[in-house]
Amino acid sequence: MWAIDYAAEIAKILPAQLPARLVELAERVTDAPVGLYVVDIEGLRIVSLAGPAGFPAEIDIRSGIGPEVGALGLAEIAAEVERAMPGSVVAPMWVRCRATAVLVANQDPDGVLAGFAEAVAPSFELAAGYTDIVDRARRVRRTSAAAEVQQDLLAPRLAPVMGGQVAGSLLPAYDVGGDWFDHADNPEGAWLSVADAMGKGPRAAAVSVLALAALRGARRSGDSLEDCCQAVHDVVEDLGGGSATFLTAVVATWDAPSATLSWVCCGHPAPLLVTAAGQIEHLEGHRTHPLGLTLDGPRTFARNQRSLAPGDRVVFYSDGITERRTAGGRFGTEGLAAALRSAADQSAAAAIIAVERAVLSASADPISDDATQLILCVD
Repeated sequence: MWAIDYAAEIAKILPAQLPARLVELAERVTDAPVGLYVVDIEGLRIVSLAGPAGFPAEIDIRSGIGPEVGALGLAEIAAEVERAMPGSVVAPMWVRCRATAVLVANQDPDGVLAGFAEAVAPSFELAAGYTDIVDRARRVRRTSAAAEVQQDLLAPRLAPVMGGQVAGSLLPAYDVGGDWFDHADNPEGAWLSVADAMGKGPRAAAVSVLALAALRGARRSGDSLEDCCQAVHDVVEDLGGGSATFLTAVVATWDAPSATLSWVCCGHPAPLLVTAAGQIEHLEGHRTHPLGLTLDGPRTFARNQRSLAPGDRVVFYSDGITERRTAGGRFGTEGLAAALRSAADQSAAAAIIAVERAVLSASADPISDDATQLILCVD
């Protein structure tokens, strides 16, 4: 009943005041000190947003996917919090299948913290769109202008779709800014896209903004896969700049009832299929040149199709992953395949985490080009 009792009170709290008030309410419910932590945009730590001065300011983790965690990330957070604060209780603030924040109490004798966290999570996520206080905590250093645009472009990192699950990530979090991934689960199927704008910095970010807006606008108007590609091509071409302004992309749809993946590849690395048995296959198919370039008359887009089976994983990625420098040369599709095989399980989230760790550990040098991936795992 406490969730109902507090609902009206939470609705009246101004967004900038919500973190502190949620902690107060949680302490009233548990009769114990409580801290509110958010996941930083790199997924490498949880950072205190509100709570007692004696609680850690931040706690290192490794299983965040950007500022979100799934079941694997939550298990790691619980273990790291226990190491830092023995006997503490962690309650994720779930919104659908992922959490961007957790409540931590040094005790919860009545076991009510989890229910409280779940009840207030939607209000907290909604409030984050009305204040900078949450995003300030998620950023442990200043982002470049391009990277800030990039962060605002991205769809949720973890999401269920009909007949499967998707997970996406983009490294680095604080700089560069030409890549993006996108997804949407619609009645006609799930839309999946990964793109890479030519160049870096503000120019690449501007191309990405308009390209993604064109894709979403066409998709929301009910356009076909091919027509969506045409819409992106048109807006990038209209920017001018000739051969210096273009965007590579894979735009795809997943139809669960027919178990069919359809995609158009525009100058981008071909998707990688990892079967439930662990076999690796490049989904090459028909290809065309990047969007924004008109080299041989009016643009046409050829659709590719492939049937998928339960347990299959399709990986859409940018060349920032395969071109990552290593001591022996470059990461390559061999490194990508090896990382996918090493995943803790066959979930999309586990695959994303495995690839991120492999890319980051491949070299001590900073990532110089966006390393982007979007993974569909078939149920």
